Parts: sequence; structure tokens; C-alpha cells
Amino acid sequence: MGVLEIAVFDVRVYTGTQFRVAGLQPETVDDYVNAMESGAVFPPVDVVYDGEVYWLADGFHRVEAYRRRKVETIQANVIEGTLRDAMLHAMQANLRHGLRPSRADKRKAVEVMLLDAEWSQWSDREIGRRCGVDGKTVKALRDELGLTSSTTKKTMRSGRVVEVDTGNIGTRQKDDDCGIPQMAGADEPTDKDRAAASKIASDYGWSSDDALVYVL
Repeated sequence: MGVLEIAVFDVRVYTGTQFRVAGLQPETVDDYVNAMESGAVFPPVDVVYDGEVYWLADGFHRVEAYRRRKVETIQANVIEGTLRDAMLHAMQANLRHGLRPSRADKRKAVEVMLLDAEWSQWSDREIGRRCGVDGKTVKALRDELGLTSSTTKKTMRSGRVVEVDTGNIGTRQKDDDCGIPQMAGADEPTDKDRAAASKIASDYGWSSDDALVYVL
């Protein structure tokens, strides 16, 4: 929808889109208020509009500063979507700019995704990408929370969500030469691993390294 002028009190501030564990920092809001009173112009905040509500996705300190100054309307980059879209957008906004997210902030974002019925089915790598951590960190937290991981993983490909059944990926058959079965998860990938990864990379448009993560 682009940048629009909207009433500041029409912006819905929902705690579910605020992934800063510390929440608003009063000193930052004070700095923004002072800067605004001195004539500083701030960039538009990001909101997600679901047809009824403007959900704030980025710009919590700015909106609070505007409200303190009793500003009636503000510039907002309006994106069509849902509250859940606003939550995902807020996760990414924390990584792009503003106050650097702490480990606690990132952990909170990962926990939100892992405890969500839909997002928990995303691959560890994809959740990590959204939250600014690696896939191993997501897996460790998934295990810590006692959550099981479905063999059907979701990830992004060319801007679309795609599903990958990883249930049999990485399972090696008995080695005909020596008669010793090799288990998935060995440190060094075999030729069979690389062949499987190559096929996955071709089918889903991934890099060979990304595909190999699913094989091992």
C-alpha cells in the first residue's frame, strides 16, 4: 500500500509484536521526543493492515514519542497482511536496524516460533534465519523445550513457502561392500550423501551446502 498518513492512535501496539525483552526504553523515548521537538524528521513506522487494524511492526519508540507529544497523524509504511505477518515483520526489523537485539531478544523470538502450531513446522534453519540465529541454536532450544520436530519441514524458496519431507533423507542403506550399516549423522558426508544433497538442491533451488544440512 505504501507510505500513508494515518492517525497515531489508530496504530495498535500489541505486545506480541514487541520482541525486545526489556520492552520500551524510557531514555530512548525521551531522546526521540527531544529530537522531534528540535525539528528532527523520523522515517515512517511500519504497520501491517488487516482491513480493520493497523498493527505496529516497527517503530515502537517512535510511536510512543509521537503520542507523548500528542501528534495526531504520522507517516506509516502500510503493508497489507495479518497480525501474524506483523509479528514476522517485527522479528526481521529487530535484526535490520535500531537497537541491536540481545541474546534474550533472539531467544524470545525463537521461542515464539517454536511454540506456535504453524511456525514450529518450519525448519530449524528457516526459523533461525527469521530470528537471527543459526539452525543449531534453534534445534538446541527445540530440544530444551521438549518439542518434537516433524519430518515435514517448511522453508522459503523464491519467496514461497515449500514443504520438504526429510523423514528418509540421510538414512543410509547397508554398505554392500563391508556389510556394516552406516547411520545418518556421520561427521563426513559420503558420496551417497552428496548425491542426495545434489538432487535436493536441484529440486528446491537450494545451495549444495544447504541441502547437505538435511542429508546429514
